[in-house]
Amino acid sequence: MNTKEAKSLFDAGIYNEAVIQKTSNLLSEKQGFMLMLVAKIQSNSAYITTHRSDNPKIYKKLDTAAIEAHEIGFSDVKVELKDW
Repeated sequence: MNTKEAKSLFDAGIYNEAVIQKTSNLLSEKQGFMLMLVAKIQSNSAYITTHRSDNPKIYKKLDTAAIEAHEIGFSDVKVELKDW
């Protein structure tokens, strides 16, 4: 899901939480952070993806992911730094 779609769904009340997660060394070649949008109905939760694929977008910096969450409409975010 791209940022524009996410903003529309946030405005419609679908998403209620933004979670920034550290990427895992085991699951991703790229190191950084992913932005997950948590929906009221768990099955509607989604990651922000790249424009070219459905793979989660990897942000190199934590603040970049936080800024994108703010642009979608979230006033606060949860950050998960645990190493999988």
